Amino acid sequence: MLNPAKNLVLNLISRLSQKVGRSLFSQMLLAILSVLLLAQIVTFGILSEIYSGAISEVNESQQIEKFVTVVETVEQVEGEQDFGSILNPLNNDYARHSIQKRMDLSSVTMNGSEQAVVNKITAELGQSYQGRVWVKQERQPMLMSSAPQNVNERNDKALTELRVVVHLQNDRWLQLTATSSTLSAIAIKQGMTFFALATLLTLVCIAVMIKKITTPLQLLSQASQQLGRGEVVEPIAEQGTDDITETIRAFNQMNQRVQRFAEDRARLLAALSHDLRTPITSMLLRVEMMPESDDRDALLKTLEEMQLMSESTLSFMKLSSDTEVTKPVEVNAFLGSLCEDLVEVGYSVEFNESDLVTLACRPVSLKRALRNLIENGAKYGSHAEVSFSTPAQSSLVIEIQDSGDGISEDKFEQVFEPFYRLETSRNRETGGTGLGMAIARNIIRSHGGNVELSNQQTGLLVRVELPT
Repeated sequence: MLNPAKNLVLNLISRLSQKVGRSLFSQMLLAILSVLLLAQIVTFGILSEIYSGAISEVNESQQIEKFVTVVETVEQVEGEQDFGSILNPLNNDYARHSIQKRMDLSSVTMNGSEQAVVNKITAELGQSYQGRVWVKQERQPMLMSSAPQNVNERNDKALTELRVVVHLQNDRWLQLTATSSTLSAIAIKQGMTFFALATLLTLVCIAVMIKKITTPLQLLSQASQQLGRGEVVEPIAEQGTDDITETIRAFNQMNQRVQRFAEDRARLLAALSHDLRTPITSMLLRVEMMPESDDRDALLKTLEEMQLMSESTLSFMKLSSDTEVTKPVEVNAFLGSLCEDLVEVGYSVEFNESDLVTLACRPVSLKRALRNLIENGAKYGSHAEVSFSTPAQSSLVIEIQDSGDGISEDKFEQVFEPFYRLETSRNRETGGTGLGMAIARNIIRSHGGNVELSNQQTGLLVRVELPT
């Protein structure tokens, strides 16, 4: 009886699980709703079976009492009086009385339960009816029945139909055919209303509790993502259960340590920058005042290289302590402006616009990283083509395709190392100190993204992936 309902609920749950999100709140609520629905259906089925069984037993006793009265009334009728005027008022949807002139019940056998009803009717009518009463019962197993029992036992089966035949003294046959009443529409409506209200109230209480648990976790997730993108994160309010509160407290302590470390390093770099620039500048002035010679020129070149490397190193290290505020930018306008700037200074750069996409980033830092990548493509690959797409709802992919010869695959990772250059000189005109690619990847990773290289038929492809 319950299998179709169970299958319907399971199919409904399967479809809902595909449509609801994979958040903790929705998954927990769906799981609890599923259990509640199954429990309510099983409970309703069990109670309806028990109720039907109880009603059938009550109906049997009432029908027998009425039948005995009908027999006594019909026995008092004399002659060929119309029995319909007596029996018709007693008939209804669940009980039908009829008079038969002849019936052959010699082949009818009765079980223990049926014989007990015969004995009860005989006791009411008198011993003169001994052997003149026949009973036939139709029963079906109840939901709560245990292991199969003897068919003569009636405790595990509900009565569905009762037939009683009495051979009257006037040689006629009186027959009763009664069926058990089903659950009334009112009873079903009341039961469904009760179960619906109970389920609704339970779900409301559970939803409040789940929301209380998941809200701090959502805040913690958002703060973790912001921290991963290099943003400044304010301490999270410690709320929720003890386990969640302890987790949030640990995150806040870690966040404070990270920020304190970044602040200390920024102060150290500022002092180091001043301490390095002063002696190098002093040495440059002294060497420039020396008489012209090959040694003087070599010293000047070395000092200029030292100055360039120190400034580049300080610039690279300061990026990790960048405190620029995160802002939303429209990607078409952002990349278009950057490419136009490079075209104006003489680089061959082409930008292909796409759909409107908003990206939360630190604009100045990200523009510097992308400028380094695009400038490298235009400088060493003669031409750079920039485009972007959103292959997934939560990611943005920027591709920079140049027209060069590409680079060896074993160099893909090395080019991102600080001071590594495919062109070995330190001349500013040919590439500086080799920190451009390292700075670019550092900035992109601080935004929670990554950069990858691959060789294509048309040249080197730089693929930048960022979370949106």
